[in-house]
Amino acid sequence: MQSPSDPDSEVKVALTWPEQILPEQPVTFGIRITDKSDTPVSAAAYELVLVDKDGNQVTRSGGVTTPEGISSQDVTFASPESFNLRVEKR
Repeated sequence: MQSPSDPDSEVKVALTWPEQILPEQPVTFGIRITDKSDTPVSAAAYELVLVDKDGNQVTRSGGVTTPEGISSQDVTFASPESFNLRVEKR
């Protein structure tokens, strides 16, 4: 993620998820946001955006803030299709 007005504000985002993802069951995604020097970014606001294989938005989380650069969020997949998950700066 990078702010268009401030190229030095680049951050790294690491996602974790369980090995098995089943439809209609919540999946917990772990999110870790750090700066360029790997220091956790506190109070980083983000949204998780789930898009289907055709690029259509399926869900968008509300704005979430990481207290210490680390957060988690549950996502439920409606079907066993391929999806992409994006983390967007808020």
